[in-house]
Amino acid sequence: MVSFSLTDRLIGQSELWYLQAVFYVMTKLALLLMNFIKSLFRKKRMPVVLSPKETIELARCLSQAADFQMKGHYTSALLACNKAILLDPNSYLAYHTQALAKFNQGDQEGGITDWIKSNSLKELAGSNFEKTVLSS
Repeated sequence: MVSFSLTDRLIGQSELWYLQAVFYVMTKLALLLMNFIKSLFRKKRMPVVLSPKETIELARCLSQAADFQMKGHYTSALLACNKAILLDPNSYLAYHTQALAKFNQGDQEGGITDWIKSNSLKELAGSNFEKTVLSS
């Protein structure tokens, strides 16, 4: 049985460039396909519609959480974040502030978990923002 590999012969510069280009394109196509398959299984979050009163309360909770965070009162910041998350479970700002408070309290694992959740919600909010606001 004869085996043949690229190292068994000298490759010309043009052949090498061609193989590198093919490998690059195939890698990009594989990544696109993986991302497409992931998107098929990703759960779609339903947007939360808040009343004006709830929106004001959410803004107040987020403002308090940020203030407590800046002053180093991390337990109070977590309480304010929890209240904000109860009002709007898709609030990436609440998860972001909660991640910082947990991290500053020494709960790195909890902080990282909330940071990841914040970033995924932020991406979703950005795409919804672009669809609704920028299209009008």
